[in-house]
Amino acid sequence: MGAFVGEVILPALGLQAVNTRMDAQFHHLATRNGVMRCQEAPSDMRSSLAIAAEFRLTSGTKNFYIYFIEDEKPVSNRTKTQYDIQDLELLSPFSGSCHININNELSFFENIIEANKRLHQCTLNDKKIKVINLYMKKIPLGLMVQKKGMYRLNIRHIGSRSHNDGLATINEFSFEGLNFPTFQMCFLMPGATL
Repeated sequence: MGAFVGEVILPALGLQAVNTRMDAQFHHLATRNGVMRCQEAPSDMRSSLAIAAEFRLTSGTKNFYIYFIEDEKPVSNRTKTQYDIQDLELLSPFSGSCHININNELSFFENIIEANKRLHQCTLNDKKIKVINLYMKKIPLGLMVQKKGMYRLNIRHIGSRSHNDGLATINEFSFEGLNFPTFQMCFLMPGATL
């Protein structure tokens, strides 16, 4: 969904990708197709069970709020991901580094989320543990497509706490040797403990 926001919605709003940051919050795994509703003010529909995810785009003084609202059509096809993550190294619990390949918005999001997931699985020594992306903060949208290639990603653990019979973590991401703003992601692992 984040890649769709960057590739389709951002240009439709006339925003310059280079100056835009995105926050995203995921309420549940989308099991149905749906629509993206975009508006200039937060919605009172946030409590609706049909909202699977919400996004905020910030560019200068402009803010746009985007809601993914599920409809009645079941998801018929999920994209098969081809991750390109190399040299993954766990340096401390939930922290580490790796090289990821960035070709477009989709590879940016998928490889970063998967690298973080693998560090969580390595920390807990459990390859089967479910790792769910809860939210992302301050994702710099425009820079990811200008910086195509293989880059070293550093993931620093900021904190963790118990959450709904599981463990929630927050990590900060940076790219080594690039003038690329840091951003954050929070993950939930149901049933996990430290």
